[in-house]
Amino acid sequence: MLTLLLSFTGYLLPDDQARLLAVTVGTNMARARLSLDTKAPSLDVGMTPYNDVRFGLLGGSIVDANALLRSYIWHCIAFPSSLPSS
Repeated sequence: MLTLLLSFTGYLLPDDQARLLAVTVGTNMARARLSLDTKAPSLDVGMTPYNDVRFGLLGGSIVDANALLRSYIWHCIAFPSSLPSS
């Protein structure tokens, strides 16, 4: 799982339009996968667009420079620090 996350966040590093679309798709997939979507009919736990998983991953409600900076920090600091030391 860690390799998948590192690969995905590494894909977001080049400065082009594809990374904006990848962040949008990736965060929407995380929200749908974790079943915390506000549109999920079977799960009503008070989730709004401002307190769900997508908001936590983006650091806001839209994909902008802050979201891309957050993915860079995940790639360079958070995920490598969670690797087991040998």
